[in-house]
Amino acid sequence: MRGFTLLESLIAIAIFAVIGLIAVDLVNRTLQGNNKAQLISKIKQNGQSALNVMDETIRSADSIDCVGSLDSLTSVISVAKNSQHTRFRLISQTASSPTVNGVIIQDNLNIINQAILNDQNSKDQLCTILSNSQFSVPSFSNLTDIDTTSGASVKSGSFNRNQGYKDYISVMFNLGPAINAPQSADNQIGNILFQTTVSLR
Repeated sequence: MRGFTLLESLIAIAIFAVIGLIAVDLVNRTLQGNNKAQLISKIKQNGQSALNVMDETIRSADSIDCVGSLDSLTSVISVAKNSQHTRFRLISQTASSPTVNGVIIQDNLNIINQAILNDQNSKDQLCTILSNSQFSVPSFSNLTDIDTTSGASVKSGSFNRNQGYKDYISVMFNLGPAINAPQSADNQIGNILFQTTVSLR
């Protein structure tokens, strides 16, 4: 009975090594696929939840205080119901703030002087005032997950008012992986678009 030659042993080792590499690659791809699916699911949940809150609040509002933008990165809408004012701000992710996610913020603006809201000249400037990051209130809610690794980041977004026979508010924003998510996740997933059109009462 003879043993394996050196050549036969080397060939067997090479075959097992190739099989091992293929198995490791398959496991790695499966794990990446699961992580990608979980991340997409989380982004979709974030976006849909924020969209539902904005849709319901705008749809049930008595009036619109303002719809506008302070700059290309911040879009704002403020609505009133029973003299309670609610503001939504879409703040896009920026390269100048590499440690902060883009975010959707909701807050109540009952501290606004009613005289400003009743005065048309002041009201024309209201969007500028309300878009300004310096105009902040002590109580607010982040409608998107601001965790910089596992959360979601607003890449872009806008509110638009279409006036005609009926008023419509268009809400649009793109959500992507958090700012410190693995680069591979950002490349694989990209941005997910959320949009709706709300008819005012």
